Amino acid sequence: MSASVHIPREPRYRTERPVQMGSFTGVCRDLSASGLYFELDPAAQPGQVVSLSIDLDAMGRRMQWVMEAQVVRTVQTNGKLGIGARILKQHLVELDDDGLHA
Repeated sequence: MSASVHIPREPRYRTERPVQMGSFTGVCRDLSASGLYFELDPAAQPGQVVSLSIDLDAMGRRMQWVMEAQVVRTVQTNGKLGIGARILKQHLVELDDDGLHA
């Protein structure tokens, strides 16, 4: 008989932040250090790697969280496509007053 191993999940934070995937804008609903869940119109397939960005305000500075994430699941709810993704690479970029990379 094998014992199951409990792997604790990263703390998750509910949010409603705009998320960009190319020219498409969706809504990020859930964030953690290792993944996110967002709703977006264009289709994405499990296994697909996507480039995403989320604008943030941190201590009075405008930042952009840029990441590559792998789609792990998709769910159709209320006419929207929900996408769960695991973050593969990430970095922060400071933005100037016009929203451009500083």
